[in-house]
Amino acid sequence: IKLIKKADKLNLTPVVRLNGTSDLRWENIRFNYNGKHKTMLQAFKTVQFYDYTKFPLDKRNYDNLPSNYDLTFSLSENNHNEAFEALMTGVRVAAVYKDLPKVQNFTVGNVSIEIPVIDADKNDLRFNDKGGVICGLTAKGDAKKDNTGFVLYNNTITIN
Repeated sequence: IKLIKKADKLNLTPVVRLNGTSDLRWENIRFNYNGKHKTMLQAFKTVQFYDYTKFPLDKRNYDNLPSNYDLTFSLSENNHNEAFEALMTGVRVAAVYKDLPKVQNFTVGNVSIEIPVIDADKNDLRFNDKGGVICGLTAKGDAKKDNTGFVLYNNTITIN
């Protein structure tokens, strides 16, 4: 509530990222607010909420999310096919790279599809980014030594 009041005073939109290290589906979590059973997204319609998620399209209804809730799909070592599907339907995908490329190539059979990579290290306001792009993040800290497949070391992914 303090955030909303302060933002109103400054003529700004309050922005909240709900999941820092979790992947909760906030669009389904209800609580009692002013005597009504609502989701946080419904209760605070003037707040722009956003998150990163690894839930694939078929597990989370991206098209029917509240207008004040924005999701970016997170690429990991074991969800390349789901990330490609998300991109093809206009959803942004976040990916971590050793060195940030300008494009990400997805190879599907004999076809290579180039997807633009934007520099997502500039800010965390993914809801301002257009859909169907890779939001590239540079590996930091321990991730610089990652060899699990979470960090991408080249810009080509083969889709099965």
